[in-house]
Amino acid sequence: MRNRKQRGSTVIETALVLTTLAVLLVGAMDVAQFLFVHSLLTERVRTAARYGALHGVSDTDSIRNMVLYDSPSAPANGSAGAFGMQADSVAIDTPGKGTEDARLVVTIAKPPYKLNFPLAAGSIAPGIMVTVPISAN
Repeated sequence: MRNRKQRGSTVIETALVLTTLAVLLVGAMDVAQFLFVHSLLTERVRTAARYGALHGVSDTDSIRNMVLYDSPSAPANGSAGAFGMQADSVAIDTPGKGTEDARLVVTIAKPPYKLNFPLAAGSIAPGIMVTVPISAN
């Protein structure tokens, strides 16, 4: 009789440990995915801001395409951008245009993070914004 109780408690302990391990594993994968997506999108926004500063800020479509497709031109098939982003998720602004304090600001307000962990549902993602100086011409 005593032997059965010991086996029962071992099964319960194993179930608790495996459940905890599964939750930690899914959480770690979500954090890794978040860091990967955030890093990639940050680099895309930086590249787009540099492209706009070098090639002219008036061509906002090319700057937006640099964020979405990593290319100044959109693909012919009209596919969605990186991680399913649409063109309206990228904002481009030029505060101080025509002055010595002119800047190009490229922003993704709500990056497309999809979390697998149900307890972390919601928007935890900060927006991504890059500002570069541009010439006053």
